[in-house]
Amino acid sequence: MNQALPIGTTLRGKAYSYTIEKVLGQGSFGITYLASFPVPGSLGEITAKAAVKEFFAKEFDTRLPNGSISPRAKDGMAIRYARAFQRESENLSKMKHPGIIKVLEAFEANGTYYYSMDYLAGGSLDEKVTGWGMSEEEALPMISKIADALSYMHSRKMIHLDLKPKNIMLNDDGAPVIIDFGLSKLFDDKGKQEYGSSIGLGTPGYAPIEQAAHTAGKSFQPTLDIYALGATYFKMLTGTTPPSSHDIFEDGFPEKELQEKQLSEETIDVIRKTMSPSRKDRPQNVEEFLNLLKDEEGTLTKGGGKGRGSGPVPDSGSSVPKPKSWLWWLLGGLAAVAIAVACYFAFRPDPDAGWVDLGLPSGTLWKDGNEVGFFRYDEALDLFGDTLPTEDQILELKNSCLWTWTGSGYRVVGPSGKLIELPANGWRDSDGQLNGRGTTGRYWSSTPTDDDNAQYFFTDPKHYYMTDGDRSYGRSVRLVRVK
Repeated sequence: MNQALPIGTTLRGKAYSYTIEKVLGQGSFGITYLASFPVPGSLGEITAKAAVKEFFAKEFDTRLPNGSISPRAKDGMAIRYARAFQRESENLSKMKHPGIIKVLEAFEANGTYYYSMDYLAGGSLDEKVTGWGMSEEEALPMISKIADALSYMHSRKMIHLDLKPKNIMLNDDGAPVIIDFGLSKLFDDKGKQEYGSSIGLGTPGYAPIEQAAHTAGKSFQPTLDIYALGATYFKMLTGTTPPSSHDIFEDGFPEKELQEKQLSEETIDVIRKTMSPSRKDRPQNVEEFLNLLKDEEGTLTKGGGKGRGSGPVPDSGSSVPKPKSWLWWLLGGLAAVAIAVACYFAFRPDPDAGWVDLGLPSGTLWKDGNEVGFFRYDEALDLFGDTLPTEDQILELKNSCLWTWTGSGYRVVGPSGKLIELPANGWRDSDGQLNGRGTTGRYWSSTPTDDDNAQYFFTDPKHYYMTDGDRSYGRSVRLVRVK
């Protein structure tokens, strides 16, 4: 279903009238159009281009035949998101920096909200680098310009919270410009958030691990954006999205991808430090990040000029063990290996522990418990891959088992007589707000619908069925494997 305004529609703003030429993009809570508008002068009139963003909540709003939006409930979720959209334009209007998108005006029409801004025809940074990346010589001045714009934002007590190459456009000169401030938040002089909503989950690969757990009232932390800045540098140099912060926490920093691009050790060190799972180990502000890119004279260098190691190189003196010491080290190491091997065979875990054989025809085993937390669809795929259940596996569970509502979820008993519990943990919206806890359960399958939606399993006290929904929402995950 086409939810956008028809081509040729005229929107009347406060200062200009905009004619819609095409759709530039659509997300969960907004549609961005390319529009033209006349600019009168003393000797005539010229036609200019603008990007016009419309607030449209895909899961809540309905477009009427005349192009307007059906009335929204005064206390509904769409109204709350609409207020956040208004704040986005207000926040942007306060930013006066060449590396930050400029807002022309904000206005109401068709029962919803709009704002117009610069139209940047150079495409996104993501389009420029995806698949092949950039050289260090090309990427270094660009990442420094992005960092400079981010530093300006932070100095104005604003945090972006969704910095990534898709949210960086290129102007006619190829210079980067940060866009999409839908998750951005302003903070007061004491570092406290001005608005009480959560800060949002961000984008997998670019959001640090602590962002999902961040709650309203916590102090302003530039390290949230610093991590995204390092992840953006990673994508610029490799052409690939970095692993999620959860993966880096579990498996370590993916330096192999950087090494395969023959990047300097200095550059790899900069990105490794900036994407540290621990915020205390990252640069604490943009200036510290920029200093990592400079040599002792303060000049940007290809790798930062900070040396290839994280500490001093030992000299050839007493730090080298003597032959006798080497023998003791060798014997100690062999003993440790022997003990580890013995412990492994004595105490190795049962590979089926934690998995329940319900006696399903396909031989699918279901894990005895949810993964902790809520996950957006793309994040769930990145984290769990083939262990995320397919639509067919969920339907087999639905049709082959006995389902009983317990008051806080479902008890599911299989043909084997064994059971699993599917708690009704609710779901998180794109602002991170928890909804439906204790009344609904929403479990991702591995089956996408389109670029914006994916299949999930819905449960409430009276129903359990497959449906589809916004990929940016946080839902529960229960894993499977086949015997």
